[in-house]
Parts: sequence; structure tokens; C-alpha cells
Amino acid sequence: MPKAHQRHAGMTPQTLVAQAARIGYHTALLVERLMRDRPHPEQGFRSALGGG
Repeated sequence: MPKAHQRHAGMTPQTLVAQAARIGYHTALLVERLMRDRPHPEQGFRSALGGG
């Protein structure tokens, strides 16, 4: 697996939303939308993590 993908290997959309919810309700909504608006939720991981 490429290094860029390795850091996301153990992540799931649910874990990202849970982490975002610790920041706040609206942050969790944003993360959900970032993943929902893509063909595959994993494509939204970098955006949700602030990496572009």
C-alpha cells in the first residue's frame, strides 16, 4: 500500500465522524457531508482531516 494510503488504513467513516463530534456537532455534520458527497467515503478522508 502506498505511504499516502497507509495512514488511513485503519480509519473508517464512523471513526472520523466520532472524532469530529468531539470538536462539535457542526464539525461532525461537515465531515459526514465531505464523505457522503463522494462516490466512495474514503475519498473524503483527506479533506476531513484537513489535507486537501
